[in-house]
Amino acid sequence: MRFKRLTPASLFLNGLVVVCTLILTFPLVWIVMMSLKQQAEVMTLPPRFVFTPTFENFRVLFDAAQAGATSYGTIKVDFLTPVANSVVISLGAVLVSLIAGVPAGYVLARRDIPRKEDIAFFILGFRFAPALLVVIPLFSVFQTVGLYDTYLGMIWVYQVVTLPMIIWLSRSYIEDIPKDIEEAAAMDGAKPFRVVWHIVLPLLKPGLIGASLLIFLLAWHNFALGLILSSTKAPVTVALLKLLNPGVQFYPVMAAGLVVTMIVPIVLIILGQRHLERGLTFGAREMSPRPLMFFGTTNLDLCFNVERLPTPGESLMGSLKQNAGGKGANQAVAAARLGLRPSFYTRLGDDDAGRSLLQALREAGVRLDAIEVCPGEISGSALVLVGDDGSNMIVIDPGANANVTPSMVEKAAEFIERDAIVVAEMGMPVPALNHLFALKSVKEFDLIFNPAPVRAGLSPAAWRSVDFVTPNQTEAFELTGVEVHDFDGAAHAAGKLLDLGPKAALITLGAQGAYYADASATFALRAFPVKVVDTTAAGDAFNGAFAASLAHRLPIREAIKKALAVAALCVTRRGAQRSMPSSWAVDEFLNSQSILELE
Repeated sequence: MRFKRLTPASLFLNGLVVVCTLILTFPLVWIVMMSLKQQAEVMTLPPRFVFTPTFENFRVLFDAAQAGATSYGTIKVDFLTPVANSVVISLGAVLVSLIAGVPAGYVLARRDIPRKEDIAFFILGFRFAPALLVVIPLFSVFQTVGLYDTYLGMIWVYQVVTLPMIIWLSRSYIEDIPKDIEEAAAMDGAKPFRVVWHIVLPLLKPGLIGASLLIFLLAWHNFALGLILSSTKAPVTVALLKLLNPGVQFYPVMAAGLVVTMIVPIVLIILGQRHLERGLTFGAREMSPRPLMFFGTTNLDLCFNVERLPTPGESLMGSLKQNAGGKGANQAVAAARLGLRPSFYTRLGDDDAGRSLLQALREAGVRLDAIEVCPGEISGSALVLVGDDGSNMIVIDPGANANVTPSMVEKAAEFIERDAIVVAEMGMPVPALNHLFALKSVKEFDLIFNPAPVRAGLSPAAWRSVDFVTPNQTEAFELTGVEVHDFDGAAHAAGKLLDLGPKAALITLGAQGAYYADASATFALRAFPVKVVDTTAAGDAFNGAFAASLAHRLPIREAIKKALAVAALCVTRRGAQRSMPSSWAVDEFLNSQSILELE
């Protein structure tokens, strides 16, 4: 075994870590040792590190008669009552701070009010102000109004410790939540209270749990406020001080009390370590979704709404509307409507259609940095016929979409961020897709491949780079030769798809639902029953929502559930991008629905 040689700098840094560790752990070790010693041993100089431990000091704390006879005197100790006082005061302070502080944090994060930053720093200043600045004026006031030595008075004054922290932490958490989520919900008709209650608070939950644990610990250890403003309602930190008096100093018993009081925060830290970490790094990791980038086509959809789809040679009357569309664009917009800011690569012509499509993407919240606008080329377009039963027929002129080359993909890949999820659909030329998939090992992204429309030529290596392949029934048949009419057929087709190389297969079956399979799990989820108006963008809604849900770090099963909900809402509206629902609408829909899982 070869050992790495340490440089002088490494030795210095390692030594510094050891010194800091010793400095931080010394008081804890000293208190524990003191709690296990007799009074005479505590006062010995130099201190004894080898001794016979005793639990007599702990017995005195919990003596039922609250009168403990020790080898160095009789002590009357009332320990459990101060512990209960600390629990009531600390929990009450946390509850009041959450009720008052979270709304204040929301106002500071979202509302434009005069001198907002000055107000915020003034509030934070109370956290670092001397305790006497608050205690002295409140002492006489509390005695006058009857709040001295009461739980209510103590909880009130503890807000000096807890409330500024909650306001500042909740403000930073809320600022890390994309404002687009709230705006999208408002566009769907949600009132401000419902937006906060159903969207903001659920997203804040992990951060608020961590923040609550943090301020509970701050309140639990506070000493100065309870020392002056309480007597019988004194917290345990103050009560232990009574063991030190001019007559006898019962250091070992006080040390035992400190050890017991340390158990509460230690247990909370151990049990709530995950929540504390999530709360203190809320915006840095958990609330920050994974980067998301789509590669695909953008078209101007010429949509004819007709009573029924025509037969060959038949002419029908219908109404025409122009909508922004294209599989890649639809998927990116679906993700943006769910609160993300996805990047998107596509090619547009330098024409009126291209400018209109670019504006639609901008308004939806899609990042446009990677999009190419190509002089001399026309933008893609699609003729879409939609029957009253929601069925459709589509003919596409790819326009500039057909001219994507591997070198263009190489350039666009510069916008793929670290730990990103990349979604690609087969409307792009196959050589460009092969090159994009080959970049996966270099850029280290997760890859979702929507093989629509199915075309030949994707290399075996490209298939092996796919993490999720997401065909519909027709595309699954074209890829595998297995007809997919139900979940049994989907299971057979999924096995064939996995043989091509992807790590997982996710087949959509329209009104039936979706089937998922990977090397370790298979399951089917039924679709939500809705009144179908237009199925044009259902698959794109599903794929965009599935990718967005994974970017929001949802488990795969939950991501598929949400994608089914988004697709269900999409087909109840006409159009492609304009039919994509907001995060609030999806959550409201899921709250009112149930889903059947078939294992």
